[in-house]
Amino acid sequence: MLLRELEAHQIGTAPGAVGFLKPWRVIGLCSGLGAASIALWIPLAMVAGPVSPVALHPALLLLTFVAAERFEAYIEFRGELMGVNLNEMVLLVALATTQPRVIALALGGALVLDWAMHFRRGLLKLSFSLASRTLEVAVAAIAFHALTGRSSANSPIGWVALVIGVSLGAMLTVAIVSTAISWMNSQPLALRNSIEIAAGVALANSLLGLLALQVLWVDWRGGWMIVAAAAGLWLGYRSFLKLRQRYGSLNLLHEFTHSLAGVTETDEVSLTALRTARDLLRAERAYLVFALPDGAVIRQLNGAGEIETLVSRATPRPVIAGLLDLPRPMLVTDGGAEGEGDSICAQLGVRDLVAAPFVADGVHGVFAVVNRLSDVSTFDHEDAKVLETFAQHVGVALTVGELVERLRREVIDREFQAMHDSLTGLSNRTRLIDELAERIATATDGSKAVVLLMDLDAFKEVNDTLGHTTGDALLEEIGRRLTAAVGPRGAVARLGGDEFAVAVGGLRDEAEIRAFVDQLRISVEAPYTVDRLSLAVRFSIGVAVSPDHGDDPKLLLQRADVAMYVAKADRSGVEIYSDRIDTSSTRRLALAGELGRALAHREFQLFYQPQLDISTGRVLAIEALARWPHPTYKSVPPDEFIPLVEQSGLIGEFTEWALDSALHDVAIWRELWPDLRVSVNMSARSLSDPNFTRTVERHLQEHGLGADALTLELTEGTVMSDPDRALRALGELHQLGIRIAIDDFGTGYSSLSYLKRLPVDEVKIDKSFVMTMVGDDDDVAIVRSTIDLARSLGMETVAEGVESPEAVAILGELGCQMAQGYFLSRPIPSADVETKIRELHRKYRQVGSRPAEEMRQAVIRQFLGLAS
Repeated sequence: MLLRELEAHQIGTAPGAVGFLKPWRVIGLCSGLGAASIALWIPLAMVAGPVSPVALHPALLLLTFVAAERFEAYIEFRGELMGVNLNEMVLLVALATTQPRVIALALGGALVLDWAMHFRRGLLKLSFSLASRTLEVAVAAIAFHALTGRSSANSPIGWVALVIGVSLGAMLTVAIVSTAISWMNSQPLALRNSIEIAAGVALANSLLGLLALQVLWVDWRGGWMIVAAAAGLWLGYRSFLKLRQRYGSLNLLHEFTHSLAGVTETDEVSLTALRTARDLLRAERAYLVFALPDGAVIRQLNGAGEIETLVSRATPRPVIAGLLDLPRPMLVTDGGAEGEGDSICAQLGVRDLVAAPFVADGVHGVFAVVNRLSDVSTFDHEDAKVLETFAQHVGVALTVGELVERLRREVIDREFQAMHDSLTGLSNRTRLIDELAERIATATDGSKAVVLLMDLDAFKEVNDTLGHTTGDALLEEIGRRLTAAVGPRGAVARLGGDEFAVAVGGLRDEAEIRAFVDQLRISVEAPYTVDRLSLAVRFSIGVAVSPDHGDDPKLLLQRADVAMYVAKADRSGVEIYSDRIDTSSTRRLALAGELGRALAHREFQLFYQPQLDISTGRVLAIEALARWPHPTYKSVPPDEFIPLVEQSGLIGEFTEWALDSALHDVAIWRELWPDLRVSVNMSARSLSDPNFTRTVERHLQEHGLGADALTLELTEGTVMSDPDRALRALGELHQLGIRIAIDDFGTGYSSLSYLKRLPVDEVKIDKSFVMTMVGDDDDVAIVRSTIDLARSLGMETVAEGVESPEAVAILGELGCQMAQGYFLSRPIPSADVETKIRELHRKYRQVGSRPAEEMRQAVIRQFLGLAS
């Protein structure tokens, strides 16, 4: 609003003085006063003038009233300047020497002449002045004539009557003005201060008037002494009122400084400053203007008395720039200006202005007040000094307020940081515990508080492959999805890394809990688009419920962590805590904590399981299988520790150790069997490692082996998690001559279109089909289809889980090339491999060199013979 007014040069006037009151109220007030005056003047019209040795000529009386009106000192009363002059002295002399109607006419003429010299006061104010002052003369005349009766004015009774009449008229006028101001401005009426001043002035003027009468009655040539005394009295009034006004300003400034004690809000400081400056200098408006690098900020009071802040980002108009560049206070009076002040006032469309610069928190600003609320006075140098002092106080107060606000913001930021995650803005563990405690405390009517601990599967691969920036963007988007999915019923937190948690209340049973978890998974596991990449994510979720699993938030969070760990280890996706799953949690935690040490001290061992060519009975390959002979838990199975290795982030180091150890062993065995190769399992992280191909090549060279000595096995799930990346990585390995095998084929979700594109050399049929193949036609059909598919794609097949001679016979009939299983050999330590291979070869040496089909049948019979 202020900016628009400045731009349009239309700063209007606000109510505050009688001249600015609503017209209909003034008309009504003047009409009432006029009616009262007429009622009082009817009996006065017939009253003869007093007996006096001197009679004032009407023209002289008129000029005397004009002079009294012109030489007037002012005092402010609630925004209205009340005049203090010598009217009472003139009125007293007139009452003692002239007829009442002549006095009224002379006073009315004086008011009209004074109005003509100050035309901007307006007709309504003239009407109010005429009505109120006519009523004053009528009351003074009635009181005077009522008290004197037949006595002369030049007598003790007459003197007293004159003083009483003049004083009553003066106090009546003050009462009328005070009541009008209170009524028009909706303020409570308070007359005491005004009446006291009016009574004191009326008494002093009346006493001077009595002295004037005595001089006039004795010798009118002594009138110059009365003029001198009147001038001295008027100067005394003016000095007194100036001192009183200055005292009032200092008192208001002191009150303002006192009111700022303890105020730290910059808006409150600005509001108090603007209100006080407006009242202090009796101005229509007050402004705070602050410089910006590319504009200005302007603060003002709106119509409701509230702060309005306007920001102009455009370059300030020259008038605003001129104000902001003030080196010292500027005073522009109603009658003239200093320097360029008249141009600024003209551009702003204001009568007068006083402005003072200040600095608040290093920002240059200016305090300005415009349009003095008076039609008889303007700003002066004293006002400029007061505003300069005031502006410095405001600058200090705003600086303090800004510093306090800055400290408050820092405290709020630190409190937020202490309770929230810096990356996603979600709650952290501390705040989550509070949120969970609140939901536990408010659970009623059988409802339950539930906490979900969610861990993002394979997030390390995202960071390693795509970088931490992409990983962070993914985590932020997960946080947004979780927040939207949970809504107001729950709280979402990030506990660190790729772990999130949800605390929710109002769920009643396990079915409702599972439904909530399933819906949440649908929301957060939908594909993500990050940096134009489509990412599929999966979560392992652990759930703990209050009061079923405890009422302590920390305990619930711990048990949700146990359930989540089981969900990740078992790849079940979601697990609800139970005592059953908690029994193995201590063992898992202990094993997880010892992985790094075990890997560094080479506690892991490789066992090997031979793979035989069904047609020839020759051991063509051996698969390396990791084992962990634990000092406390004895032998830890791979199904237990391999997931721990993957979750701990050590899978890369573990794979490289297995690769190096296996190549070391096969290099020794190749001296006896030059065509022997070893199979080593690789993880998804290996596919995402851009240096993995060079690592494999380096280990082959270190052990003096060719690429034909190594087969790398990976599962369908590893391949299909990111087929395009798998295609690139496997293509590089295949170019080296390394064989690629798909392990556990048939248990995943392979796409044949991708399978045929991959450089795969062999397919390993999962043992779940082979072990139950004897007597189960469905499994035989699955195995036959797999063998036919592999043959059509130019791949060899290896059957895992061969545990009977009948299975060997069926596999031979179906055309499977290789067999691996307990029937042939269990996994054995490296020290026993040479002996085992020799044993297997010795059992088949009687087969000899025969045609292929005959030899295959002989081998099958030999297998059957081994079973007896």
